Amino acid sequence: MNRRVVILLLSALFYVAEASAGPLDDARSAYRRQDFATAARLLHPLAESGNASAQIYLASLYARGLGVERNDQQAVFWYRRAADQGNADAQTYMGNAYAGGRGVQRDDQQAVAWYRKAAAQGHPKAQFSLGFMYLNGLGVPVNEKEGIHWIRKAAEQGDAVAQTRLGAAHEIGRGVTKDASQAARWYRKAADQGYSEAQILLALLYIKRTGVPYDEEKAAYWMGKAADQGDAAAQTLLGRMYMDGVGLPQSNERAYFWCLLAVRAGSEEARRNAEALEPNLTSAQRAAAQAAAGSWKPKVAHPDSAKTQKSLPP
Repeated sequence: MNRRVVILLLSALFYVAEASAGPLDDARSAYRRQDFATAARLLHPLAESGNASAQIYLASLYARGLGVERNDQQAVFWYRRAADQGNADAQTYMGNAYAGGRGVQRDDQQAVAWYRKAAAQGHPKAQFSLGFMYLNGLGVPVNEKEGIHWIRKAAEQGDAVAQTRLGAAHEIGRGVTKDASQAARWYRKAADQGYSEAQILLALLYIKRTGVPYDEEKAAYWMGKAADQGDAAAQTLLGRMYMDGVGLPQSNERAYFWCLLAVRAGSEEARRNAEALEPNLTSAQRAAAQAAAGSWKPKVAHPDSAKTQKSLPP
């Protein structure tokens, strides 16, 4: 084949690739600028033609009700189309759908099957979820060793939630040898990523002298990081630390401020602490703290921090 023919064929292939990629790029652009109705319109024919990326984007629109009426069944339909093509993100979503009964009837065995497909491809969220299912006997018999095996795989890929759960497993000796220093190591990895639950648990280790030397200032530092993200448990604990002068200069006004934020999130302990603090503050100090709390905005450093349980022990 002569050089001119090769160039023409390559040019034709490039043109076809550009033509097929163009509508998807347009849909992505519409998605990014939050023109979801346009994104949905552009994605539908691409999804129908079998484009897995388009199927996932379209499924996410149905799952969240963006640009289309929310429809969990339609979300599952399109995620399944992509999952059947081997897409690990879609397979993980299918696991979530069956585990939560969203868009399908809850079926833990089906959830495990989908998580396993994605986990085998190295998907960290699927690996963590599969480990969780084994630890809790959901869809499979309880097998703590197998559960920790999969959670560790996700943790080693940098998944902050998995790192935190692996740290907790080491702290209490569930499925692994009890080792407080390993707990601190894994908490620190997740805390460094900004995951608020890990930051709280690491702070508590510094107070409990478990796995790390006793260090009030480091405890206050990590508790403050979690509190800054809007975690009510951390805000309550940080308020208490200001009340007692643990790792921070004692300050009833700062304690009151953090308690007010936690009260706003529904913390009863913080409400009791705030009420105990009020007699020790002037009306001006109370007003200043209330105004500051009213205008305060959280700093979210990790996407999973918003999903953190707010019932951690005081």
